[in-house]
Amino acid sequence: MIIWAKLKITDGKYNEAENLIKAFFRNFNKESGIVLKGNDVILKIAFEEEPPLFIVDALAKCDVKELSCNATNVKEFPEQVEQKTGENTTSEQDKQEVKKTKKATAKEPPITKIPELEEFAKKADSFEDFAKLVAKWLEMKNREEIFVSLIIATTKIDKIKWDILEETVKFSASDRQIMAQSVKNKLKEYSVSILTLLKILKEYSKYPFNTPMPRVKMDCMPEIPEFESALSRVDKSQHVEERVQYVLDTMGLKELDSIKQQEVAEIARVAVKHEKIEINRVPETKIPLEKQSIARLNFAKFINDFVEKHEKDHKTIDLETFLRELQKIIM
Repeated sequence: MIIWAKLKITDGKYNEAENLIKAFFRNFNKESGIVLKGNDVILKIAFEEEPPLFIVDALAKCDVKELSCNATNVKEFPEQVEQKTGENTTSEQDKQEVKKTKKATAKEPPITKIPELEEFAKKADSFEDFAKLVAKWLEMKNREEIFVSLIIATTKIDKIKWDILEETVKFSASDRQIMAQSVKNKLKEYSVSILTLLKILKEYSKYPFNTPMPRVKMDCMPEIPEFESALSRVDKSQHVEERVQYVLDTMGLKELDSIKQQEVAEIARVAVKHEKIEINRVPETKIPLEKQSIARLNFAKFINDFVEKHEKDHKTIDLETFLRELQKIIM
């Protein structure tokens, strides 16, 4: 929807020019435009459902010469600036200013970030599940099903407009009004309309929802779903050193001091490259011989501390067994 207006700025007590400019730039829309020359103003305001109240308030404080809202000839309005006397008050320069203003405002506004939506996406198993969580949060009540259908319908259309949505989802004018009010009530601080919200929600169709991940288990370890999922994502196209580091980081290697981190990673990297692992015979490590025994003890403690976080009564895992299991998975 569009408002076209011709205004005259006076030197009244309301600071009309300042208020009008602030109102125009308060909420950019790529279809809007403004030309201010002297005391004369040509204004075009595009909006989705209801005109912004701050714009209406700013207009009301000006001397309104002409106003057109959704008239059939609005596209011709900017050129129709001849007064009844036949005097042409809009120069070619004015027209160029209109074009420049439209071009300047053509950039798409950034999508509003709503933290609650991100939380719902993390919880959801699919886009439809996400849509249901959002509808419930917005308190759509007996119109939840319609709103969920609208959200899903956005993925099947290019432009999100009511006339296009009506071709996909069945709903009444009353349904539309009540859903719009629910959105307005819940999202006051964001100042988004229901159509704007649907555009935001459409973006979540690309979100990587919680699809079940394959799991890989080490026989020596207790069942730790997060760790097993991480093991399933080992990238065997990477160097061995990178694969080892990935698994150790998943177990919390970075929580150790830097020297212990280096020693644990060094022992694991060297050991898994041996066809037969014998933990007491890894001479290729860069760890001084007199420190290797302590380093192995620290490694074993690191493994069992990790296990204990998930299962306190699990039997102690010896380092050599762990390294053999690690070798099977990453090699």
